[in-house]
Amino acid sequence: MAALKFDDALNQWEIHTKDGIACRADSVVVGTGPLNKPNAPNVPGLEQFTGTMFHSSQWRHNHNIAGERIAVIGTGASVIQLVPEIAAEAKQLYLFQRTPAWIVPRLAWRVFRICFSWWD
Repeated sequence: MAALKFDDALNQWEIHTKDGIACRADSVVVGTGPLNKPNAPNVPGLEQFTGTMFHSSQWRHNHNIAGERIAVIGTGASVIQLVPEIAAEAKQLYLFQRTPAWIVPRLAWRVFRICFSWWD
């Protein structure tokens, strides 16, 4: 996205891409993926944990999770993709949710797809 501006007169967002494509939308969902700055949970006693621990954005590919008891903290987009994959290998999997997830209604996705149909 090159530019994003709200048009007060039309009560819509005006969107311009780097490729010169422009469209309008009633809503904009910014999904910038902030995983470049991992957010470690503030869990009392976590510093005493002696097992292997890492953030999903800094996955340790050399660590074999097969047969391990694994705890995942968080239920964001990356965890939604991660948990089904590691559940098949783990001996036991625990999932802890810090913040409730927000879901976009299906209609909003259709509006987004219409606006950005050039992606297909």
